[in-house]
Amino acid sequence: MKRSVSGFTIVELLIVIVVIAILAAITVVAFSNIQAKARDNARYSDVKAILKALELYKASNNGQYPTTFGTTNPTATCPAVGNGYSYSWDTEGKWLQGLKDSGIMPTPPVPTPNDCTRYYQYYRGSANTWGCTTLTKGWYLLRVYGAEGTFTPQESATFRPCPEATVTATASSGTWVFSGYEN
Repeated sequence: MKRSVSGFTIVELLIVIVVIAILAAITVVAFSNIQAKARDNARYSDVKAILKALELYKASNNGQYPTTFGTTNPTATCPAVGNGYSYSWDTEGKWLQGLKDSGIMPTPPVPTPNDCTRYYQYYRGSANTWGCTTLTKGWYLLRVYGAEGTFTPQESATFRPCPEATVTATASSGTWVFSGYEN
């Protein structure tokens, strides 16, 4: 007498496991891309708020942007970032201090995470900064480092304050560059 056994063979079980693994991998990849887009969108919202605040500050301060308040020594923590700028990870609370002091933006936004690879950087230059001799007005530079590259804002562009400038701030999908000139 033959017994009829019902159930799945090992091959059938392996096929099901492989299909589930493929679907899980697709889901994980899609989810991480969604998170990157969300972080970039949050950074873009932050930048738009900062840009509006900078223009408000300029309008109420004789056409000048806030001064740069540099951190004590950002190069000790993050050697590649340079001196003279304000950084969003500044623990002294000096990140865009002029906007804080004027009440326009009590707490400038910071990216998540806020570290040596993902941060906002602000600098206010004078007419002769970076080797400019033909420029007659000051300017500001706001950079976003560590964008996920899901998009590049339309306003982000490579910045060179004047034709003879010795330095150029280069925009890319991972580094956004925003700038403006004083009156």
